[in-house]
Amino acid sequence: MKSILLDVSKDSHSGFKDLETHISIAPLISFVKDRMENVRSVNKKYFENLLYKLENVFDLKGNIPLTDTSNYENLFEEIYNFLVPPASDESQVYLALSTPIKPTFFYGTDAFYNLLINEGNGCVNHESIEEYDPSPKKEIIQIYSLILEKLYGFPPHPARSIIISVKETDSILKKYYKLDIDNTYVSVSPKGELPEFDLSQVRELWQKDFDIHSILELLPLSNFKFKGFSVIKLEDITTTQTVEHMKSLIIERASFKDNTYHVEIVNSLKNLTRDPNLYFDLVPLLKVNDEVVLNPDTLCNSQLFRHTFNGDTEQNTYINFCKEFFKNPTMIFKPSLEMASCTENAFDSKMVKNEFRSLAIVPVVCKKKVIGILICYSRTENAVNEIVLGQLHTAISVISQSLEHDIEEFNHKIESIIREKYTFLQEAVEWKFKEAALHYMDERLNSSLIKKVETVAFKNVYPLYGAIDVRNSTIERNTAQHLDFIFQINSLLRTLKAIQPHIEHDLAEKLIPRTERFLDRINKNEYAGDELRIKSFLDADIYSFLYEVKNTVTNTEALKLINAYLNLSKESGEGHLHRRGFENDMQTINSTVNRYLENSKEKLQEDFPTYFEKFRTDGVEYDIYIGQSIEPKKPFQKKYLNKIRKWQLSSMAEIARLNEALIPKLSLPLRTTQLIFINPNAIDISFREDERRFDVEGAYNIRYEVIKKRIDKVKLKGKDERLTQPGKIALVYFDSQTAKEYIPYIEDLQAQGLLLDDLELLELEHLQGVNGLKALRVGINLNSETN
Repeated sequence: MKSILLDVSKDSHSGFKDLETHISIAPLISFVKDRMENVRSVNKKYFENLLYKLENVFDLKGNIPLTDTSNYENLFEEIYNFLVPPASDESQVYLALSTPIKPTFFYGTDAFYNLLINEGNGCVNHESIEEYDPSPKKEIIQIYSLILEKLYGFPPHPARSIIISVKETDSILKKYYKLDIDNTYVSVSPKGELPEFDLSQVRELWQKDFDIHSILELLPLSNFKFKGFSVIKLEDITTTQTVEHMKSLIIERASFKDNTYHVEIVNSLKNLTRDPNLYFDLVPLLKVNDEVVLNPDTLCNSQLFRHTFNGDTEQNTYINFCKEFFKNPTMIFKPSLEMASCTENAFDSKMVKNEFRSLAIVPVVCKKKVIGILICYSRTENAVNEIVLGQLHTAISVISQSLEHDIEEFNHKIESIIREKYTFLQEAVEWKFKEAALHYMDERLNSSLIKKVETVAFKNVYPLYGAIDVRNSTIERNTAQHLDFIFQINSLLRTLKAIQPHIEHDLAEKLIPRTERFLDRINKNEYAGDELRIKSFLDADIYSFLYEVKNTVTNTEALKLINAYLNLSKESGEGHLHRRGFENDMQTINSTVNRYLENSKEKLQEDFPTYFEKFRTDGVEYDIYIGQSIEPKKPFQKKYLNKIRKWQLSSMAEIARLNEALIPKLSLPLRTTQLIFINPNAIDISFREDERRFDVEGAYNIRYEVIKKRIDKVKLKGKDERLTQPGKIALVYFDSQTAKEYIPYIEDLQAQGLLLDDLELLELEHLQGVNGLKALRVGINLNSETN
């Protein structure tokens, strides 16, 4: 035990300057007398003996001056024996007595003083002690809680734990202690009359954010004096607090830059094991396309990977070891690594060559699944031992949380690269983009140069193109617009003539002849190319004119006519009736086709994955790609292609029948045409980053795209008849042999009653850059029940 004066306060609040405190045993004597009345006979003798010593042996009638405390070591030793159980190991007890409230210690255990005092200068080691000095708010709350409890009958205010960390000399290791201040043996008394105040005000301050200045004004500390002594206890909570610190690191992970988060986690593990010379690797179980991969960030943070396995071959040894471990995740514990026992294991052998002498590899489990591994290793033999493993076990749940975050962050990075560099992906090709994203991450880690994301390509895939178009959609759209123009301009002309006598506006006389000229050209159908001028005239000139006139006209009939025209000219008004009906019909047809194709897309994936991409035109176009390169893990067979070709044929018939069933519900009898292009050979496709879609690759394959864009309006050779017709399916081809493969499909669908028995073999006109096209055309049985 030591009797040394030690003031650990730094910058106390100004409210403490007038604080009157005295060291005294009077509160302790009162406490002992009170306990004597309430204890059993077994302990009563002890308290009687203690009270006798306090009142007679030490014979203290007044206060103990702070400067004289060293003269009362026998008294303080008696108090220590009273506070601490006799069986306690004094070397492990962190306890001190201090002046009431103020942190000035005058007697304590050797362990307490040794923790706080710098051996070199005998002063408080402020540089090593962090978070000890509580904020003024915490200190004042503690003082006022004592005043209100002792003098006003307030319940004790819940004390917040104070945690201090003490850094070891020349080390990254810290020890955490919970600081407990016991004011049981402190009495509070007013210097005069007990101040009176509104208790509700204090309760309000207590419940809200504590306002220091308000409470100091309401109840100045200079009105009170404190007598007795405080008991300060420190409890070593290094293990639990280190784990809590790791939890806070995980919560605040987003605020860390570069690899500082990983450094903090590793330092916490070193602190937990009390060994600054241990090394740790945290390897999350990451998968891309169901294959185990290692995160470039993980490898960058690994001491082993960066310095021990630092060549390409050696790095592969590390990577392959981790991958193999995940196949059979059983703990490896080798407290003593020796070269003789490592000759058959490349990983262990490399460890020994680099002077590592102990190793443990622990699988980390979350929800009964392995999510990563913790590698602990040291250059000292037996440094990784059973005690270390036990210490690490206390943090295993937090380690699993950190690894889960690593996995989520990795998956998010992969998805972000795909979204940024590519587009929304279908499941069939997503694996390829994930590979490319992983390579992109690797290259960015290993090079300071700005890297371009690699091109995603699929070789030798079979394309299937289909187009469902609304016949004469352009003509129908123009007709609808023509009818709306006639109706709207006739209505406008009648309105302008009717309101002219009731308005005074310079434009009124000019607008009528201009409207008549537009109407004449529309009636004669001589306004081609002037649609925008007419719309601008109606939507801008007339609209602004009528709104201006509407606010000044006084004639009721004229105002009604203006409002009537403005209402019919709205998008929802009668002036857009035909165009609105046409657009609604188009939307109904395209929605039906899209819904059918979306439902079919999932079924197409059942036998073999395919890439299915739709394009919106006046109708719907789509590309389907199927081939070995889209799913390398499953052998591709020609039967998968044949099945999709037959589906394409039957789906076109089904779509036509769905369209026919819609006709009674449409405002116009709009019918679809169905077109298929049969490409005989496989092609190569690659993803175009600028357009965010797949496109053909290579000069020969571009021919496929050219033909697709030119056959929609192709005519029969020597005739003015278009190939595509409502109620029929047209199949364009080059190679007769490939076309013959479709004949059995057609015959089968004819037997099912889906197609008519009217198959035509046709030659097509020459197109620019494309010669020798032929076609099959077959009718669809539109009268059978539609599914």
